[in-house]
Amino acid sequence: MDIGKTVDTELRDSQSEFMMMLQRNESLIVRLCYALGDHSAYCTNELFQEVCIRLWRGWPGYKGIGFEKTWVYKVTLNTIRMELRRKRSRVKLVCVDSKYLDSIAEEAANPVVADLYSIIDRLPWDEQRLAYLYFDRLTAREIANITGKTETAVRQKIHRLMLKIKRDYEKNKK
Repeated sequence: MDIGKTVDTELRDSQSEFMMMLQRNESLIVRLCYALGDHSAYCTNELFQEVCIRLWRGWPGYKGIGFEKTWVYKVTLNTIRMELRRKRSRVKLVCVDSKYLDSIAEEAANPVVADLYSIIDRLPWDEQRLAYLYFDRLTAREIANITGKTETAVRQKIHRLMLKIKRDYEKNKK
């Protein structure tokens, strides 16, 4: 048996599995990059590329332990936070599929959605993260796994956050 061929085959299989995982989760990664970035295509692309790099670096250690979606959310949120903190640009490595950006931009053109983004942008980081996870229809259990909080704490925080967002929205309408 040729060890070189076995290593090459394993690497190709790993790359193939990674690309399938990335394809399954591309939409949620792009939504988070857009929502937590500055709502521009450029920033979304930059953040998306950095998230892909971090996911690829972590891929060998992931090994399917836990839920894939939870792992992707954790890596994505941590990467976005670090990148926004650093505020440095990266070389383009992976292009975001324009259908996701077009869909998000079209959705953001709705005045209600634009107001919602504006309200969420003024919230502290932890509340922004919680709001986007909630609006992405994650369960309290999934959000708890991602944030490291208990389900009860997540439900309580979401309840308070939704009241706060509703109050701010109604105040903006007046």
